[in-house]
Amino acid sequence: MTKDNKGFTLVEVLAAITIIAIILLIAVPVYNGVNEQIKNNLYDSKINNIKSKAIEYASETNYMIFDVRTLISEGKITPDNILENYLDPRNNRDMSCDILNVNFINGIYEATIIESNICYSEEELNNLYGAIELNVYDENNNQIDLSKDNLWTNKNPLIIKYNFKEQYKDLEQYIKEVTWTGDIPLVCNENIAECNSYKIMANDIKNVMVTIQIKVTINEQELFFKQSKQVAIDLQKPQVVKDSIKYDQNTYSNFKKKLEFELTDNHGSGINSFAVVTKPVCEGEEFENNLQLASSGIQTEYLNNGTYYICVVDNVGNKNVDENMIIQIENVDIDGPDIVIKENNTWGKTNKIVFDITDDVEVESYSFSDTSEKPSEFYPVNKQSITVSKEYNENGTYYIWALDVSGNMSKQEFEVKFVDNQNPTAVIKTPDVDAGTNVPTSFTLEDGESGLKRYAVLNSENENPNWKNISGSLHKYSFNQIFNKNGTYYIWIEDMAGNIAKVSFVIKNVDITAPTFKVEQSKTWVKSDTVKVTITDNEIGVAYYKWTDTNTAPTSWYKASSTPKSLVISKVFTANKVMYLWAKDALGNVSNVKVAENFIDRSRPKIKYERPTNWVNTNRTIKLEATDVGSGVAGIYYKTSSDGTYKKYTGPITVDSRLVYAYAEDRAGNKSTFYAYTNVDRIAPYTPCLDIEQTSQESMNRSVSCTKNDYLSTTDNNCTIVAKNRDVHYWFFADDNDSGVAKLQRETYVNGRLVNEITVNEGDLLPYFTYSGKTHVAKIYAIDEAGNRSTGALVLTLKFS
Repeated sequence: MTKDNKGFTLVEVLAAITIIAIILLIAVPVYNGVNEQIKNNLYDSKINNIKSKAIEYASETNYMIFDVRTLISEGKITPDNILENYLDPRNNRDMSCDILNVNFINGIYEATIIESNICYSEEELNNLYGAIELNVYDENNNQIDLSKDNLWTNKNPLIIKYNFKEQYKDLEQYIKEVTWTGDIPLVCNENIAECNSYKIMANDIKNVMVTIQIKVTINEQELFFKQSKQVAIDLQKPQVVKDSIKYDQNTYSNFKKKLEFELTDNHGSGINSFAVVTKPVCEGEEFENNLQLASSGIQTEYLNNGTYYICVVDNVGNKNVDENMIIQIENVDIDGPDIVIKENNTWGKTNKIVFDITDDVEVESYSFSDTSEKPSEFYPVNKQSITVSKEYNENGTYYIWALDVSGNMSKQEFEVKFVDNQNPTAVIKTPDVDAGTNVPTSFTLEDGESGLKRYAVLNSENENPNWKNISGSLHKYSFNQIFNKNGTYYIWIEDMAGNIAKVSFVIKNVDITAPTFKVEQSKTWVKSDTVKVTITDNEIGVAYYKWTDTNTAPTSWYKASSTPKSLVISKVFTANKVMYLWAKDALGNVSNVKVAENFIDRSRPKIKYERPTNWVNTNRTIKLEATDVGSGVAGIYYKTSSDGTYKKYTGPITVDSRLVYAYAEDRAGNKSTFYAYTNVDRIAPYTPCLDIEQTSQESMNRSVSCTKNDYLSTTDNNCTIVAKNRDVHYWFFADDNDSGVAKLQRETYVNGRLVNEITVNEGDLLPYFTYSGKTHVAKIYAIDEAGNRSTGALVLTLKFS
């Protein structure tokens, strides 16, 4: 083999295998030992956990022999898989059938575990592994069954006796010592017969674990057999916890009153049942019928009015009733108010129904409804008995509701039948053609409800009726009547309920009366007057009309269309004059009316006012005058530019604004228009503004900035000018809408202190201000002609760099 080959020689391979074998011979036993120790530790941990949970379970249930399955089913330990196996970590053996034996010695529980691959029942476990049986007897030697589910008894005293199970009977001859523990220790090692039984006595409650240990010696080998029995004596009576009884005595209820109370058996066998009875006796039919299962704690019962007591029974049959705990239930009312309806069977426009409402306790409120739905509003009364009434104006089915103070509601349906609020009717038939001076007319009167009572035919609507009775309360009645004069007539009809119908009708074709006039014109001064004349002819109607300038009947007429009964003619007068209006009906009856117009005025009044020459910023008193050549001045009215409401001028006025608006009005309503300058200026000029464009173009200024530079502003305009040297150039302007800007005022501040103040006329230059610091502030204000100074200033911060 050459030096370039990369393989191993046989000797090298054998040497490597030998080394690996030596390593395995050393490592494998070590690994197996460590793994075995881990499994043993896990097993010991599981065994300790099982014993701990077994003692916990035994102390809770008094079971002393059971298997691991029991601990799993009771949730004391958790199985290792869904098959509920409990595995031995050493070999994966299922430990769920392993048997646990727990003893109670000197107040301490001890547990042992026996491996078992067979799962036994509870009876098989006791038969296989329990050598001793303990039984309980009363003083008459009657055996008492105290199982794990029922430890308690009220027998006193209790006698516990032991005996060996049949398969262990031969051990009795080898007994060397018997030791009882529980209430009072008892040991017998010479006279064994004295320990054949163990007595437990109680004064009230006693719950004790009794344990017997028997020492047996066979062939000098000592064996110990133990067995325990939990016994509990309850001689104490159960009771209602003092001050736990609660119920509302004063409030009315429409259901049984809620009673709450708390039961306790202290540390005894526990509450079994109770009964609420009317006599303080815990026996008899009432007690048995009212008995109900319960447990300790708060109980609830619902009771009617009456006197009651509470009988309490515990789980061993002790009974108790405290006759001093008297429960007096009152104010239970389960019946609603009684309603008696008194019907009114007399016809009327309305029907008043009277209702008597009474209640054993008290009527709280009542209401009415048109349907069977409960109304939303009730009227409070809070009386035991009331009488109310309600008027109905329509027949139908109605409901009355009543509520008592306990909350019981009564509802009663009733019928209203004798309401008649419908007027009678009349059918009037006049002839279709002219009947001359006598016009026969037929009348048919009807009333479908209460019936007709009487009628009257009248010449006017407001005439007192001359009634004619209709006998028999007829629902229909007819008659005829003759009329010999045109006009509107009325028939009044009254029914038995008092409803009165007024029906008008017209008689035509009789006419001997000329038309009449009603003139409506202004009786006060006006600029123009539209005179309205109503021509009326209630007979055949107006046929013609005409205006004339003289009181001479016209020869030609304007024809009225459709011959109306009433015709309105209007004419506009713009100057004072007299005219006549003529009218003629279809049968030639002619009449006229004179219309004189005297109150026309179309000229306007004039106002005189002298304007002041100087401006002021205080109130000014001015005087207004007016004249009118026609109807005369009725009044002068004025307002200022600061007050938009016109007022009547009564004499010289004091104003606080620049303008006064005024007008004069004559009696005809003609108005002049006028406004005048008062030279009052109370409004300060607007804040001066920096001319940023000009200022920034100056070669001596490095920068110009303003946070606010509004043209129309009343607050400060803040600007900063940064200049190269102390030769600072800036331009600004100001405005005033009224008297105009008259002066400019500059205040100069250094380090917040006013050091210079100067005022110049508007248009003049503000002189330079020389100072030694790097920064100063100038505040420039505008002052108007009236002396008002702007509320805001142009605030210039001047900096040099």
